[in-house]
Amino acid sequence: MLDAYEGKSILVAATNHEQILDAAIWRRFDEVLVFESPNLEQLRRLLTIKLRGLRREFDIEDARITSMFKGMSHADVERVLRRAAKDMVLTGKEFLSERHLQSAIRREDVGGFDERKLFRFTVQKGFNPDDLRKISTEIEFVSQEDETVVIGFATNAALAQFEARLSSMASGEHVTNKEVIYALQSVDGWSADNRKGWALKQQGFPDRDEFMLDVELWPLEDSHQARQQAWQAFESWLAEKRIEKLDQIKKPELTLYRVRCTVAQADGLLHHRDVRSIDLPPNFALERSVVFQDIQNIPDIQAPSAQAPGVVVLDSGIADGHPLLKAAVGEAESFLPGEGPHDENGHGTHVAGLALYGDFEKHLRARIFVPNLRLYSGRILDKHNENTTGFVENQIEEAVRYFVSKHLCKVFNLSFGDANKPYLGGHLKGLSVTLDTLSRELGVLFVVSSGNHRINEDSPDGLEWRNQYPGYLLNDGWRLIEPAPALNVLTVGSLARHNQTYNSQRYPLDPAELLIAPPDQPSPFTRSGHSVDGAIKPELMTYGGNWAINTRANHALLDRAAGLGVVSTSYQFAGGHPFMADAGTSMAAPQVAHLAASVLHEHPDTTANFVRAQLCLNAVRPQTSQQLADQDKVFKQVVVMVRSKKPHCTARWKTPSP
Repeated sequence: MLDAYEGKSILVAATNHEQILDAAIWRRFDEVLVFESPNLEQLRRLLTIKLRGLRREFDIEDARITSMFKGMSHADVERVLRRAAKDMVLTGKEFLSERHLQSAIRREDVGGFDERKLFRFTVQKGFNPDDLRKISTEIEFVSQEDETVVIGFATNAALAQFEARLSSMASGEHVTNKEVIYALQSVDGWSADNRKGWALKQQGFPDRDEFMLDVELWPLEDSHQARQQAWQAFESWLAEKRIEKLDQIKKPELTLYRVRCTVAQADGLLHHRDVRSIDLPPNFALERSVVFQDIQNIPDIQAPSAQAPGVVVLDSGIADGHPLLKAAVGEAESFLPGEGPHDENGHGTHVAGLALYGDFEKHLRARIFVPNLRLYSGRILDKHNENTTGFVENQIEEAVRYFVSKHLCKVFNLSFGDANKPYLGGHLKGLSVTLDTLSRELGVLFVVSSGNHRINEDSPDGLEWRNQYPGYLLNDGWRLIEPAPALNVLTVGSLARHNQTYNSQRYPLDPAELLIAPPDQPSPFTRSGHSVDGAIKPELMTYGGNWAINTRANHALLDRAAGLGVVSTSYQFAGGHPFMADAGTSMAAPQVAHLAASVLHEHPDTTANFVRAQLCLNAVRPQTSQQLADQDKVFKQVVVMVRSKKPHCTARWKTPSP
């Protein structure tokens, strides 16, 4: 277009992003002027002009003040001063202080595909993000990070309008849409600390010259042109900074880069305007080599002692010929009419391995299995992991009385729940009442799973699983199900352990599969909630698995066979598959049942209440779960996390009464 121009006018063009333009463009102009950043004397004069009329606690002639702005452009300085003045007004101060300047400079971003600035609006709950445009039509809503944080792009004109409204309000003048401004608690930048992901905050940058990071940009779903500009500008910026791009995900709702960089380059990423978050790639993995190893590599197990306490698994039966189970099995019986004790589903055998060994993965990695408990199995579920013969309460009661009378068993695991019976208050129902009655009458301890969220039309969709975590754990779809609300049982929920799928291990440069829950935080499927009179449920949590999202497969939810579950014994061992991994609170409960039965080693004549007390008293908070509570006031009232002093994560979870 420039080459074809034959007019008599003078063409003048300006840009702040020469790096994203074709180098040939400069040959079309007779003169190219480069405006360098102002020197210290020019900075002093600029500060004098821009701060005229503002009461200050510092002297502009102070070289320390002017040096704070060294390296900034005129526009950068003006923007920082506006931000500092705005902060002064919003905090009710009469004088502009050095602290205001320092705070405004710390929030200064680099990069960006256009000239707008990114702002973090802290708002009242229920605020409609679209109302930002009532302040100025030149404010664009970008993202809502939680109930009280809204992210938006704003032009210099929009900032000027906003500051004019604040000034008018301060002087008592009439201002339209005043309620919108009152709904704003604060206006700030999206800081480097805001951009740090969970793992990066926990571990910091790796102690290596170069390392990988996952970088997510702000979503620009409504504008194809803006997305293309953002992608091109960011990739040019990466090239300019010599940051190696390893792979990428580019979709309207998600832009993700996996890069290799140094600490200095990473610091630049933390201050880039278009970066939403930065985190370390997943690295807590259940390797396929662990799950799919040859059982012949593991020495034969020896039977536990004659005095070993027993643990009873009430489930779909057991494959009692499994090499890691058979020497420890005391008895396997069926209480399901017309069915034998053998496992036709696999659930019972998987649970049995965890009840017998606890942290099965730890033993499998070491290839050392020493059973210290006697294992009993009572089949109450069919090959579909259901009970359609009548009331399951009858089979459970028959099984419990049988194992108590014949083997003096005290600890029973029940990884079973009725998703059609969530507890939303009121009296306890059939199975909960049955377990409470048997607990009191026979002095036994039931360890039950809190239940898994059943995916339905009310579940999050696609990226919502990650972006809305952990907020949805408080919704009704994640409330306890029968028999988890029973008062005398020990209810167990699930924590995430791994954050790297099988595919992520196989393709380490590909960021496509996004984990939902960070390690040691509640699994995205775990249920929780109070029981009668606000009783805490579940009392404990332990590793039960995690879920992920495949961004290359239309954000499909990876809830099975992704390498994020709990490994244990498989009922298909005879076919060459001695181990399997599965996720759910069903996998968490038997690990606590193992601990409960282990208490009986030292206290064989103790009561069920003593065992419960020992498990709950010998527990501490996982740091990451506590941080979850600290980050959100709602969760501060909801979550009380604990971790067993033995190598098992556990947690207490309290939900406020309705």
